Amino acid sequence: GDLRKKDEHGFTEYLLDEAYSLQEYFHEKIRKVENHLAWPLSLGREELWRWKTEYRSVIEPISYEMSKRIPSCWKLDPGSFLIPKEPKDFAAWSICLTEMREASITKTCVRICAGGRTHGYKGMMPGVLEEILIAIRMKVPLLLIGGFGGVVGSVVRLLMEGETDECLTYEWQVRKTKGYEDTLKILEGLDVAVNYEEIISEIRHITIEELASRVNISVDEYKQLMQMSFVDDVVMKVIQVMKGIKHE
Repeated sequence: GDLRKKDEHGFTEYLLDEAYSLQEYFHEKIRKVENHLAWPLSLGREELWRWKTEYRSVIEPISYEMSKRIPSCWKLDPGSFLIPKEPKDFAAWSICLTEMREASITKTCVRICAGGRTHGYKGMMPGVLEEILIAIRMKVPLLLIGGFGGVVGSVVRLLMEGETDECLTYEWQVRKTKGYEDTLKILEGLDVAVNYEEIISEIRHITIEELASRVNISVDEYKQLMQMSFVDDVVMKVIQVMKGIKHE
């Protein structure tokens, strides 16, 4: 769902360029890259239309509607883009982002997580952190690439060294994200709780042995992958892992 360009540190444009190059190389259509867009990003702003036009042969946008969990008394227009300004707006974004992530992870054979913002997000918690938790709960095979830092790096340190980085604490998140505390209170009123102590406990509960077994590699191999920081090494290892999973 990331619509940032490469020069804005976004992955989507890079992935689409790679897909387009592969298509040109093999002179045939390849399976399209799915771009999952939660509401209101799915409403088709100018940037989205650029993706659809420029990369139409390799991209398949999957759009989600406004969540039915958003109270009708908030009087949000499902056909209008919501610019998040108030805590209620961020709460609406949070609910829709969570539903999109749950839906996309349900149809995922392997989830590969690297980097990830620690703050400045629009969901109920750092987006990649939420994806990790959903994948763990759904028992989806999960590859954690911690060598590129970000929130995945913090999760890897928690698993490997037992250390809890500040970005995985409620106090740090409240300091870093304006209005975050009020947003969480609104979500709590909708029975959507975010408890960072429970999140840390849940991550600690999943062992590296279990993560490794889900992708059919040894614990040592998984630990090596968790610490890799060179893109080419990561790509080769991921391809090797994917082949093993496909064979199984």
